[in-house]
Amino acid sequence: MNLVTHILDITLGSQAFTVPMHKFKNTKGKFTCSKVELFYGGIVAATFDFNKCTFTLTIKNTSFTAAAGKTFFGIAFASFSGSDVVTLP
Repeated sequence: MNLVTHILDITLGSQAFTVPMHKFKNTKGKFTCSKVELFYGGIVAATFDFNKCTFTLTIKNTSFTAAAGKTFFGIAFASFSGSDVVTLP
């Protein structure tokens, strides 16, 4: 559990989604949160499996202000961070 000392930060365009650390359950290097309602709209579910070096992420019930086309996507959690430019429909 000492890997998780910060929040989960998700960025899409100019929008930020934040999930507090206490919403995650830890099972031997696998951190999960399910149906976390964000106070500014949206529901997040995420799994970070540091044993397999994988993650899954779902954001529901929100509107993205980013226009269709290419936009910035970033994620940071524990010792992982990454970003890319993605294409929105």
